[in-house]
Amino acid sequence: MRATARSGDIFAGLALDELQALCEELARIPGVAQVRSIFDVRRQGVAGGLLPLIPHGRELDADARQAARSRAVGHPL
Repeated sequence: MRATARSGDIFAGLALDELQALCEELARIPGVAQVRSIFDVRRQGVAGGLLPLIPHGRELDADARQAARSRAVGHPL
């Protein structure tokens, strides 16, 4: 299954939060072995570690959302 935004901006408003909630719901479905999403994409950090493309587990302010959008646009995946 693949979810695609048909209009608007996935990085605007609550869209990322809703996408994260959808991924969590899909992972809880019996028989689903794995759910992959944009939240699983990693990038090289400044110190060499792998970091999530989109930080999760906290609210993203406008600047953090814009930074995540820029990283996503520039990412080879």
